[in-house]
Amino acid sequence: MGVDGSCRISAVLLAGLLCLSAGCSFDANGKNAKAAYIRYDEVAAVHPGRAKLKLGEAILRNLEGQELRQRQLLASQTGSLEELNRLRRASVSNFLAADLDAKLYEARQREAELLEKRLAAAEAEAEERVAQRRQEIEDDYRLRLFNLRLRLDNTRPLPREAAGMDRKELRRFEQEAKTKMEAKSAELKEERDGKIAAIEAEKAGYVRELMGPDVAAARERLAAEAGRGRAQMEAEMAAEADRKLPPEAEEALTQALTALDRQLTKQRMKNSDLRQKIDDDITSMAAKVAKEKGYAIVYKNIAAPGTAVDITDVLKTELAKLTSPQAAETADKTKEGR
Repeated sequence: MGVDGSCRISAVLLAGLLCLSAGCSFDANGKNAKAAYIRYDEVAAVHPGRAKLKLGEAILRNLEGQELRQRQLLASQTGSLEELNRLRRASVSNFLAADLDAKLYEARQREAELLEKRLAAAEAEAEERVAQRRQEIEDDYRLRLFNLRLRLDNTRPLPREAAGMDRKELRRFEQEAKTKMEAKSAELKEERDGKIAAIEAEKAGYVRELMGPDVAAARERLAAEAGRGRAQMEAEMAAEADRKLPPEAEEALTQALTALDRQLTKQRMKNSDLRQKIDDDITSMAAKVAKEKGYAIVYKNIAAPGTAVDITDVLKTELAKLTSPQAAETADKTKEGR
């Protein structure tokens, strides 16, 4: 990473963004460098890939539980084939259920993205429908309130009435006129706000009306996919119920354990890749913020002494933008451009 006149971004950002020695907080000229720090776990918690990672960790725990049971089964060599069949079916059932949950989660994510795009279009259409009427109300009441203000500024007693008033009576007259005008102004504002609220309610109702078919269709698609998944799971479990462990139970269990080990390795790699992606995104975002703000060093989970600034909330805000498909696509293109 290069030096840019006003700031130098430390090459030890995040994974190596950690600079634990006091000597690391000086720039190339020996002067105190601007430093910042982040609370890493809080930032990682808002990353859009966090939910998928949690699901992957749940699947991994389930697989590890299956592996433990298979090893216990292999070690015990109970000789009860019926018990081995029951345990095997339970293991298969747990795996199929976890697989179905993962597929339905991905389906819900797809539907949510589609509905988000449709909602933006529906809100724009609804806004176009009510914008002119809202503006007319605001303009009308703005003029009425302005005229009321003018009346208050020009409210004076008649000359013959003023001639008979002392200064105290004149002030009382002006105060009473002001109180009446303020009450009328509050009444007009309440009336205006009520009309605008009615328009906003109409807009919200129109958005719901536009979104209704899309939401219903999304629910139907999700229900259909869930139905197909459950039917497939039930079919596989029915076929599994007809299978019996051969007399060579030990060999069969060893083969099952080998297959399970492959699944575990694959899931661990997926989780590791996702953790790395989250870490890379945080590193990249921290480097970007550091460069923009002029921080030479960014510490991870260390509230550095001196004037180090906590930029956790800044990174959380930036990472939250990645939940939008459009924002993610823009970020990817920006990385490619680099």
